[in-house]
Amino acid sequence: VRLTPPVDSRKLYRQRVANPSPESDFSQWTYCNQYNAVIVTCCSLGAEVSILWIKSDQGIYWLKSTDYGATFGNPELIDYSPTTAIYGIAAAYKPNGDLALFFADQTTLYVKKYVSGNWQNKVAWDKTTGDLSGVAAVYDGDWNLFITGRTHRATLNCGHLSMAMTTM
Repeated sequence: VRLTPPVDSRKLYRQRVANPSPESDFSQWTYCNQYNAVIVTCCSLGAEVSILWIKSDQGIYWLKSTDYGATFGNPELIDYSPTTAIYGIAAAYKPNGDLALFFADQTTLYVKKYVSGNWQNKVAWDKTTGDLSGVAAVYDGDWNLFITGRTHRATLNCGHLSMAMTTM
C-alpha cells in the first residue's frame, strides 16, 4: 500500500503481484477510491488481507480481502482517532484471525482489536512516554511491539517493548 503526497490529495493505492519474482512488474498500482489518508498500514493472514488507515477527518477505516488481495470489500469506518497527528501505525493478526491495530500520536499508544468478528473499543496505553515516532507489531504468542521515539532528555534510536497487550 502507499499514499500519494498532500499535493495529490493523499490518495490510497494498493498493489498485488500474485507470484512475485525478480522479473515481476511492480509498477502497477490500483487506486482504492480513497483520499485524504494521513497514514496507512496493512497485514495478512492466509488469504485474508487488511488495509487500515486514518483519514484527515480522524476516521479510522478498514478494507478487507478474503482472496489474497485479488478483490476487496467496501471500506468500513471502524472508529475515530483522537488526532490526525499520528506518528506510527501497525497491524498484525493472531493465528485465530483476531487483528490488532496499533497507532501512536505524540505521547500515547492506542490499540484497537478485532476479536471474534467484532471491533472492540480502542484503549490507550497507560504508560508514560516521551515523544513517540513509530510502531511496528507482530504476533508471536503475544503482541510484540517495536516502538520508536525520544525522551525529553535524549533520543531513543529504538525501544523494544514486549508485553501482554491483552491488558491494554
